[in-house]
Amino acid sequence: MKNVRPFLTKHGIFSRKQTDHHRPAQQSPHVPSAARVFLSMLILSLLLTLLPAVSVCAVSAVSSARLSAADPDTDYLNGSHILFLSSYDPTFITVPLQQQGIMDCLNAYGIDCDVAYMDTKHYDDAENERLFYELLSYRFHRREAYDAVLLGDDAALLFAMKYRDELFAGIPMVFFCINDVARAEEAAALPGFTGFIEEFYLEDTLDIARTMQPEADTFLAIVDLSASGVGDEKAFYALQDRYPDIRFTHLNTSEHTHDEIFEQLEALDNHTIVLYMDAFSDADGDYFDIDEAAELLSLHCPVPVFRNSIGGVGDGLIGGKLVDYRACGYSAAQTVVRILDGEDIDSTPLVRKCESSYVFDWAVLSRFNLTGTSFPAGTTFVNRPVSFYERYRSVLLPAALIISALTLLLIAALLSGRSSRRYAAKLKESEESLSYRLSHDFLTDLPNRRSITEQLSREADGGRNPILLLFDLDDFKEINDSYGEACGDQILKSCAARLKTLEKDYGITAARYGGDAFLILCRDDRLSAEQLQHIVRDAMLSPFYYQNRAIPVLYSGGMVGSSIEETDPVERIIDADIALFAAKQENRGSIVSYQPDMKQSVHRSNEIHEILDRAVKEDAFKVLYQPKVDVKTREIVGYEALVRLTDASLSPAEFIPIAESTGQIITIDRIVTQAVIEQLAKWRDHGMTLHPVSINYSSRQTTDRQYVDDIISQLARFNLPADLIEIEMTESLFIRNSEDTALLFDRFRRAGIRLALDDFGTGYSSLSYLSYIPVDTVKLDKTMIDTYLTKEKGAFIRNIITMVHDFGMRLIAEGVESDWQVELLSSYGCDCIQGYYFSRPLDADAVESFRVN
Repeated sequence: MKNVRPFLTKHGIFSRKQTDHHRPAQQSPHVPSAARVFLSMLILSLLLTLLPAVSVCAVSAVSSARLSAADPDTDYLNGSHILFLSSYDPTFITVPLQQQGIMDCLNAYGIDCDVAYMDTKHYDDAENERLFYELLSYRFHRREAYDAVLLGDDAALLFAMKYRDELFAGIPMVFFCINDVARAEEAAALPGFTGFIEEFYLEDTLDIARTMQPEADTFLAIVDLSASGVGDEKAFYALQDRYPDIRFTHLNTSEHTHDEIFEQLEALDNHTIVLYMDAFSDADGDYFDIDEAAELLSLHCPVPVFRNSIGGVGDGLIGGKLVDYRACGYSAAQTVVRILDGEDIDSTPLVRKCESSYVFDWAVLSRFNLTGTSFPAGTTFVNRPVSFYERYRSVLLPAALIISALTLLLIAALLSGRSSRRYAAKLKESEESLSYRLSHDFLTDLPNRRSITEQLSREADGGRNPILLLFDLDDFKEINDSYGEACGDQILKSCAARLKTLEKDYGITAARYGGDAFLILCRDDRLSAEQLQHIVRDAMLSPFYYQNRAIPVLYSGGMVGSSIEETDPVERIIDADIALFAAKQENRGSIVSYQPDMKQSVHRSNEIHEILDRAVKEDAFKVLYQPKVDVKTREIVGYEALVRLTDASLSPAEFIPIAESTGQIITIDRIVTQAVIEQLAKWRDHGMTLHPVSINYSSRQTTDRQYVDDIISQLARFNLPADLIEIEMTESLFIRNSEDTALLFDRFRRAGIRLALDDFGTGYSSLSYLSYIPVDTVKLDKTMIDTYLTKEKGAFIRNIITMVHDFGMRLIAEGVESDWQVELLSSYGCDCIQGYYFSRPLDADAVESFRVN
């Protein structure tokens, strides 16, 4: 109603102050009370009649203001020529909206715009790219260069980055609606590029979906192998840590036929929240547009299908928080205008937000009995039935005026101020309840991320820089896996209860920031940073209990002091997150204060992430093999496969931790496994005697459900026995003792694949669990050799070896480098040695000629 009130004020219906000509009614002795009520009702009825017209006028005024003629100072832009390069064809659902937004802006400045369509939804192949490249080359050689280029969606950006020197040299490039965040960041770092990431509001859509399906424990994303689909899949899995109690999985339509897709969907129940993201083709190469997909999904899916992008809502999908594509096009075009007007494109920042709104299909809500859901303010509903009043308003309003005139006196007599106040109180109570639910976390009842961020903004507006402490629970996923998600929820509630006590005692503000992460805000006039650390540490020190069992819980934190001058709330939280990352890397269970130079470490991590991405795409990994030697016979009994980058730009100590944290290790381990099995086949064909090769297995790989099947398939392909592969796992996997890990071990053992306990001595190092873990070999870590393999402390190593043998396992000592170490280990009964004493890691060719001296 913001736009309506000025209109009504201007025409005397509302007035900011009373004048002599419009005195308050109660001052006039000639106007009785009933008459005043009557007049008020007449005015209200008139308002109901006028409101639609007023709203139209207001909207038109806003549109006219936004699309007004160009500023006189920018008249010289008239006649500028830009190119809109679209990833799709003109009929694709988002393209007309994008174009409308672009033209809304450019027409006001007299700027001409050509459009070229890549049509990658129908033709996403190298031949289409080649033909499109030739078309643009032909165009560009027959006309003057464009003043700027707009790039719509991922395929267009990828094309422009690839051919920027041949086709677009020196032309400003503004991209928008990009799903792949990493690619957008890479492009924004290039000279002459800037733009907008298409934020799909996944988290908002998934949050409201959870309120509709509170019993759900799985998120299922429907995607395909298109550029946008791949970007969507990355964005989806990037949210895993924010929902530790939810299993993430996806259905890639490009890998399945129609029947297979429908079969999987029909098997779902209300424990799965389905999200249709970006899928337009199946394994047979058949293309289906979004309306067809929406109709098919609604027919075959027994649960509602949510959507976080335009299209399908109104044709079978229930809805979600959707991007405004017209606004996206307008913003991108406005950026072009600013650049043409002299703004430095390389100083124009990458924008990560776009306009959006909640949209839901009332018919689908009704089908699943969800119309009673509490929806955010401003939610739009499609397919909502037209009410009797809306249908007959033109007749009812005049009739209502007449009836009102006849019944006003009776109504005025019957109504009491008490009932009005009671109604107003209930309305206020309802509004406050909704506001509270939207600003608080449903599990812990703490303020949520949105609420704490808004409070931090208010502090910044008041010129204050409060202390921030962002902390999360170490290995929280392992707690969920080992003790169950109910235990994890209980620990989060217990953390929240302790933080609420601190709020009362010390005046801090605590919020659940997401997943197992909590954010504390504290003014420095109440506590110093050091005092805040101590009270939080004391609060978290006492044990956590679940079903009368003490659960070990550690936490790591990142702190930003009030002396850090950054005032932007989002940047301050990012700084805290950087410090938290440093705590995780350096010393888990500690709190680290943010220092400006920490950003360099983060940038380095991002660089390594990008290097690894390129290495995966360019097949730039190699595998080295370090021999394992029998202590007594001095014969080779196996090898360990060690991954390296072919250009040796990074050491494993640098890139393995990054790969672990980003999940890239899953792909890298797949590459290593395939390389090892292929190499074993080559050695066999060359007449070599084969020995088992061990492959390191990351705890992140437990999400790779097909890994074991993939090994079995590859071994069968090359006709190799399974016992030539040994999987090395660290202690953290074995101590979980969860159903998932037990099933994983059983699958390896049933396949005939060996298991080894790696890095023994660096983790929990409890000999008791050796009695039940299903391993063939225990590998003693180099740190244990360096620390305890002496004549004075050697008994400790000897006892470990004896214990391992008592459990029927073999022991390998890693990192052995000298004669005296070999002699001591031999005297203690060690089975095998791996280390520089016998050999550094060898490439595959050198293995064939290597002999132990």
